[in-house]
Amino acid sequence: MVSEGAGAVWVRAHFERMALLIGVGYPQGMQVRVLYFGLLREALRAQSEPLEIAEKTTVGDVLNVYKERMPTFGWDAIAVAVNQEYAKTSDVLRDGDEVALLPPVSGGVR
Repeated sequence: MVSEGAGAVWVRAHFERMALLIGVGYPQGMQVRVLYFGLLREALRAQSEPLEIAEKTTVGDVLNVYKERMPTFGWDAIAVAVNQEYAKTSDVLRDGDEVALLPPVSGGVR
């Protein structure tokens, strides 16, 4: 059995609360894996986390969870990919999707 980190537990609890507030059914076992890259990976001190979601959860809903969790991070510059394809905030997620949060890359060789 894989244990969840504190972040995953917080995110799951947040989505459960959101589902109750907006009256959305919360099915058991609907889950995505959120992958972190660049500065976001460093800030969260993890490569990825499982995230339980409600039906009809969008990419934007997932971003809102992380915006609340880390309000000072530059979320407006984040790109998101779902299953290795760039995604829009309005895209609806499905059970088993892989959601990558991609901050802009800086630096490089001159």
